[in-house]
Amino acid sequence: MAEHGAALLTDKEKASVLRPIEQARTLPARAYFAEDFYQAERQNIFIDQWVGLCTDAIVANVGDCEPVWIAEIPLLVVRKPSGEVGVFHNIGPYDGCPVLLETQKGADTINAAYHGWQYDLDGKLVGAPYWNGLVDDDRSSIAAKGVPLDLIEVSSAVFACLVFVNISGTAKLSFAEFIAPMRASLEKYNVDRFNVGFNPETGNLSNYPNTLRCNWKTFLENDDPTIYHEGFVHAGYRDSSSVPRCDEQGRKTYTPVVEERQFGFTFHPDTTAGTYPDFPDEMFLRGADGKPVTDLRGFIALYPNVCYAMSGPQFRVALILPMGAGETNVTEFFCYDVDVARDPAH
Repeated sequence: MAEHGAALLTDKEKASVLRPIEQARTLPARAYFAEDFYQAERQNIFIDQWVGLCTDAIVANVGDCEPVWIAEIPLLVVRKPSGEVGVFHNIGPYDGCPVLLETQKGADTINAAYHGWQYDLDGKLVGAPYWNGLVDDDRSSIAAKGVPLDLIEVSSAVFACLVFVNISGTAKLSFAEFIAPMRASLEKYNVDRFNVGFNPETGNLSNYPNTLRCNWKTFLENDDPTIYHEGFVHAGYRDSSSVPRCDEQGRKTYTPVVEERQFGFTFHPDTTAGTYPDFPDEMFLRGADGKPVTDLRGFIALYPNVCYAMSGPQFRVALILPMGAGETNVTEFFCYDVDVARDPAH
């Protein structure tokens, strides 16, 4: 945060933020509402760096297409014929109009809402009805006029059911470097078995979008995986003898996670007896050996916008998607082992 917002802070404010933690102060109030601060973050963080966008479960099958937004930028998530997830700018390169206005399922082509141009699932233009007065015009006649043809693809990658993007393509880190801390935190799990759960009554994903009237940092700092808010916010923690997270001698019963791009804590479930509900082992997330991972819990945030938790049978994620200085979309969903996620009995 200091790197991206430094030009907008006074020397005194920068020094205050960068003091040792016991003396440091938060960012000044204007960092949470000022348009110039937000625009700097929008460009330098959410456009120029890797960020979480959505779950790949919204495009579960080939031909599924879903319009999404982040930092006021319209994007289109597509399940390609190869089975891979692709992300495109949801803007027609010819007319600047939105391409897809609503969800498509199992489609063969992406049909633009305005001029009716058609793109295949790899973003290539395959049809432009009545471009030259003909029902079926081809690429060559359009290309000859110097008109842009194909959808513009965005750098993207998938890890643990999450789709990440680097919109500008100029991130200093490769995706492998960016995701390394999260991969290390989840190394006990077979993330390929993670599957977003669904409500058996409605058939909907366990996917809860919310629009909040706050700055994106406000949500991050309140969902921030620290131990300090637990008893204040959650009744279950207030009733637990295991909170605050220390033993009778005042020693921590958790392991802090404090890294360059990741912060939070992990703990062994034996240290929180009576705090969380009990689940049968067959519901737990699995490790590489196929056995339930029963000895790890944790609450971690991957900067800038991914908050995640490992809690036995669940891998919970909240994605923080700014839409203005004072507006934030938050999408929360829960992953389970693949055998559990689609079982109505669970």
